[in-house]
Amino acid sequence: MTVVVDIAELIKTSRTLLRDSEQRVADVILKDQSFAISATTTELSRRANVSATSVTRFCRALGFSGLREFKICLAQNLAVNTHFMANAVRRNDSFSELAHSITDALSAALQEINSELPIDAFSQALDILADARHVCVFPVDQVSQGIALDAQIRLLRLGFQASIHPSEEEQRMVVAAARDRTALLIIAADAATPEFADLLDLLADDKRPSVVIAPQSAHARRVASVLLSFRAPAHSEIFSQTALRYKQAIVVDLLCTGHALNLSDRADERRRPVTPNPAPPMKGQRMSGAE
Repeated sequence: MTVVVDIAELIKTSRTLLRDSEQRVADVILKDQSFAISATTTELSRRANVSATSVTRFCRALGFSGLREFKICLAQNLAVNTHFMANAVRRNDSFSELAHSITDALSAALQEINSELPIDAFSQALDILADARHVCVFPVDQVSQGIALDAQIRLLRLGFQASIHPSEEEQRMVVAAARDRTALLIIAADAATPEFADLLDLLADDKRPSVVIAPQSAHARRVASVLLSFRAPAHSEIFSQTALRYKQAIVVDLLCTGHALNLSDRADERRRPVTPNPAPPMKGQRMSGAE
C-alpha cells in the first residue's frame, strides 16, 4: 500500500494533474477529512456533485488502487497529524504558536488518559493507602522524580508518614528494612527499562503492598498489588515528556483526592459532606452558652 507522509500536501501538489470533476472530489476531502474517511463512494460523489467513477479516478490519479486503500491511508495520516504533525514546532515559530502547540498536545493527552484510566483498580489502590501508616515513594527515573516529590508532599498533607527514595540502592534498603503497614508508591515513565524490571523483581520477592503508576506493563501487572497504567506517548512526539508528566500527575491527583474524600472501602468513613468549619473563638471571647 502506498505510504503518504501528508495526504493534504499530495492532493495539493497533484491538483493541476486532475480533471475538473476530480478536483471537486479533492476539495470535498480537504474540507472534511473526517467525513471522507467514513464516506462511501456514493456519499462522496454526491457531496462533490460528480459521478462515482470520478471518485475512483481521483484515487487512482493519486496512486491508490481505489477508495478503500485511499481511506486507509487518509485515516493513518489524520492520526499522525493529530498526535505529531499538528504539534510540530519550527525554530521560526513565534512563542504564541509554541504555546498553542503545547496546549494542543496536552489536550490530546488529557483526552487519551480519560479513556485509558483503569478506574476499577483505583478502589484497591485506595484500600492500600487506607491501611498504610507509612508510604515510601520510589521514582524509577529522572522524568518521574518531580511527580514523585509532589506525591510525597500531597501524602504528608493527608497525614501520612511519607518519604521519597530516588536511588536504586536506597530503594533496596527501604524494602528490606520496611516495617509492617508500609506501602510502596512506585512511579515510572518507561516500563521497559532494566531499573524498572529490577525493582519489580524486588517486589516479587518482598510481597509488600505496592501501587505502581507506570505505562502498561505485563510484568508490573503480575507483580504489583495494583497497577495504575496509562499509554505512554510515542517518543517521536515533540511534547512526549510533557504529556507523560501530565498523565502521571493526573493519576497521583486521583489517588490523593480519592483518599482525602474517604472513598476507600476500608476507611472508617465513606464520602463525607464538606461543610465550612466554624471559626475558633477569639482570645478572651466567651463560647456561646457558657456562663
